[in-house]
This record gives sequence, C-alpha cells and structure tokens, in this order.
Amino acid sequence: MPLSEYDIKYLETVKRQLVESCKKCVGSGYIKGVPCSCMLKFEEEIAVANAGIPEKYRQATFDNYLGKKQISYQKLKTYCEHLENARNKGIGVMLRGEEGAGKTFVGICILRDVMKAGYTACYTTLNGMLEDIKQSWQNSSLQKVNEEKYMWSDFLFVDAMNFVYREHGTTEWVKNTFENLIVHRDNHNRCVILSVHGSVADIQSNNIYSSSIYTVLKPKMIDIMLLNNGYNGDVQSRVMEDLTEG
Repeated sequence: MPLSEYDIKYLETVKRQLVESCKKCVGSGYIKGVPCSCMLKFEEEIAVANAGIPEKYRQATFDNYLGKKQISYQKLKTYCEHLENARNKGIGVMLRGEEGAGKTFVGICILRDVMKAGYTACYTTLNGMLEDIKQSWQNSSLQKVNEEKYMWSDFLFVDAMNFVYREHGTTEWVKNTFENLIVHRDNHNRCVILSVHGSVADIQSNNIYSSSIYTVLKPKMIDIMLLNNGYNGDVQSRVMEDLTEG
C-alpha cells in the first residue's frame, strides 16, 4: 500500500534511529547475511505504517496496556492467542465502551499481534474509509488500493464507528457502502474489529447500521466491554512519567 510523504519521512527518521546507529551491525542492518534485530524492528515499523496506524499509537502493544486488571483483558488475550482460528473462521471483535476507555489503543494492540503473526492488517476510521472511497470514484488505481485495504486485508479495524462523516451523514450511500463491505468480508472470512461508543442497544438503534448488518456481525464478533474505571487515572500517571523521564 502506498505510503504518504509524511510516513516516508517518518520511516527515514526511524531507520536512522534504529539501523544506522546500531552498533551490533555497524549500521548495515545485517550480521553475516542475517537481519540484525534493528532491521527486524525497522521492518515491523514499516508494517505498522503500511497498516495505516496513526503515529500516536505506533508504540501501542499489550505490553504497555494499562487495562490488564479488567475482566475483558482475558478475552483479548484469548483472542490474540487464537488468531489463526479467528482468521480461518472470520471471527472479529467489537470493542465497546465510553469515550476514553482505551478502545482505539486496544484495537491497535490486536493489530500489532496480527502483524507479528504474519497476517495483513489495516486501521481506518469510518470517516477515513468513506473519504478514501469517495476520492477513488474516478481513479482506478486508488480503487485497487482501497479494495486491497478494506475488502481483502486479513484483519480490518474500523475505529470510531459512531462518528459518521458529516458531509455524508447517514445516507443510503453510507449504509450501503458499509453493508457491502461487511458482507464481502464475511463471505471471505476476513476479520473485522469495530470500536463503538455505547451499549449493544445503542449500536442496534444507530441508523448507520441496518438490521441485516447487525445480523451478519453478531454471530462472528467477540463482544468486549472496556471500562473507564481507573484507566484514565493510570493514563495520566503514565503521561507524567513520560514527561519527567530523561
């Protein structure tokens, strides 16, 4: 998938930091023809950028997740331990919770594990996906890129499902586009991860979903509720630590 000019510059900086400054391989990225650990880390960063993960979350992993005490963490751990089954059967995850509960962070942690396991992954917001599709209407090259990302990636994380692009609103085009995407992925056992604000009842009543779409999603989604309890306080503690570290 083509990288933006920003991501290219970002990766050039990362390469200087990881590879060119590595003392083990003296900046070559290889030791006796074998990729150095710095090169493996750089290749991981390339995969993260290719997946569309925002820079803010590119260091997100379950190792630094602050919600391990939540009951839902065991569900997340179990899911990531069975990614092969999830991919073969098209089983996804619905991340629910109030604003600030860590849904985006958790979804990206899943994607990181997905990429480590060798599967393709894509991050998008609903708004971003709609805008991409709109811009590709008259561009066959972009259409192919979008199909590869949104229709055929092994795991697709659609974040911020409740915030529909204002220009489109909740028109029939929005509903049909989303429904076609979900049905296609369901038919080909491509996994979907969604982050939504609110309860299952809220999701069902949200008019960006048709009843048929919820019928397709429900049997193949692990429902995970993330709680705010203590999470935001832990985040603030982490922020202060980051600020004061050398």
